[in-house]
Amino acid sequence: TASIGLDVLEMNATLIANHNSVVGPNDTVYHLGDFSLNKRAPAEILPQLNGIHHLILGNHDWPHTACSNTPAKIEKMTKLYLDSGFASVQLEHSMWIGQYDVRLHHMPYFDPNPEFDQRYPEHRPEDFGHILLHGHVHHSYKTKRSPRGTLQINVGVDVNDYRPISLEQIVELIENS
Repeated sequence: TASIGLDVLEMNATLIANHNSVVGPNDTVYHLGDFSLNKRAPAEILPQLNGIHHLILGNHDWPHTACSNTPAKIEKMTKLYLDSGFASVQLEHSMWIGQYDVRLHHMPYFDPNPEFDQRYPEHRPEDFGHILLHGHVHHSYKTKRSPRGTLQINVGVDVNDYRPISLEQIVELIENS
């Protein structure tokens, strides 16, 4: 219906405005997955967002193996995302944030506790003890320890006032966890 379309347009406009309120044109941005299930959205939305964008694939992004089941389709969908303006499209990334070696992945480490999401165990990163920045879990938590004791930080916008968070905020979360 028209009201659903309008709600989506309003949501997208708010998310774009929130993003641009904290991200400058030359800032580097890592999207930790689930940019959009709509194949047209990257080309329509990404040019409206400040920054240089890298996508860590989520299970709702078309180049991810959870959505595309053949190498040819993954390659085609990756090209679509790159042509839309992403500087890179990858399953995970590691980087230093201040003095901390962190891993970026869409999904948190697997937790056998039934109160946590058990889906997609085959797509979750293995816990080698690296601090993990991730999305996927929406409102579940901001920080959490894996069963091994490794710090995980949910950087999804839904637990961060619907805005990307800065490197300084990540360091603060690490140091206060």
